[in-house]
Amino acid sequence: MSSPYCLNLPLNSVSFGQVSVAILREIFKRGEHPPVFPIGPVDLSTQTQDAVFTQWLQACINTAQQRHNRQNTAYKLWHIPGSLESYSSVDSRLLTFQESGQLTPTELNILRQQQRVYVTNRYAQTFFKQFGIDATYVPLGFDAHNFRVLEKRPSIEGVTSWLLTSKAENRKHTYRQLSLWAKRYGNQKEHRLNLAISNHFLSQENQDKLIAQALGGERYWNINRLGFCATNAEYNSLLQSSEIILCCSGSEGFGLPEFHATAMGAWPVAMKAHAYLDYFTDENAVLVTPNGMAPIYDGIFFQQGAPTSQGNIYTFADEDFYAACEEAQKRLISKGLNIKGLDLQSMKYSTSVETLLQ
Repeated sequence: MSSPYCLNLPLNSVSFGQVSVAILREIFKRGEHPPVFPIGPVDLSTQTQDAVFTQWLQACINTAQQRHNRQNTAYKLWHIPGSLESYSSVDSRLLTFQESGQLTPTELNILRQQQRVYVTNRYAQTFFKQFGIDATYVPLGFDAHNFRVLEKRPSIEGVTSWLLTSKAENRKHTYRQLSLWAKRYGNQKEHRLNLAISNHFLSQENQDKLIAQALGGERYWNINRLGFCATNAEYNSLLQSSEIILCCSGSEGFGLPEFHATAMGAWPVAMKAHAYLDYFTDENAVLVTPNGMAPIYDGIFFQQGAPTSQGNIYTFADEDFYAACEEAQKRLISKGLNIKGLDLQSMKYSTSVETLLQ
């Protein structure tokens, strides 16, 4: 059936794109046919193939300009910058990720132009409220179309496998976690680190340089540097390649890789803060209590004094990180697979869509 709303969102391989496609799958299941206006090129190459869904989506895109009425609601999934543009004259709604803990005058002006604002974690909902923006919390979920527990998890007897993955960024403490792990577990035969970090906005040369700096110029034979996973099917295997995942990010909009890895049985060493508090608990994760906050600025993605993306991230103490790593190993030995983590699969994108379309 036709729908009294349209969607303006990215359909690509990064986090925003993955969330957009998962939301669209749920709308497809509801039998609705909203106009869809993609942000940027359409790239579904990471997705597990589904011809019927793809045909439906293409039809929603191809007929969008023919069917859309600007008196209807327009949903946009995007960064706050770039969200003044809307396909509705009366009801513009924005679903956004926000990690910095602060809103600038520019961001506030853009948000105030929206008839409704949605955020993907309660932490953002709280600080948006402090800045006068009444945002609705939309819980994201487990992407059951692309991810599933393997019948046999790869493992090496007598070796603890660790994973450090997702977008490489100082905000996520990516390089600090790599450095700390190498100092404690580097070149030890009982441990292996699967390193699968990348950043589309950095050249390979710059990424290599940042990793080398984190490792102090040393080489570690038990750090297994993995390439970029071109499909979610490959990433599904990667997320189950290790028993422990390192995710002491300073701030997150949600945290798709660590959420899915935990939902498929890994033990997370995670910051006890921000979006993680929506799904990580003392039972399904080993939590690291922050020891303070630090400016988010890294001179690359977050520039001090810029009109957007200003604020702080959570920090942690080295000794607390190491204590959590030791606790994760103890749980692995005593409990094996993270059974409580599997419960996260009960978080579904159907709930996300129901919240959006209320």
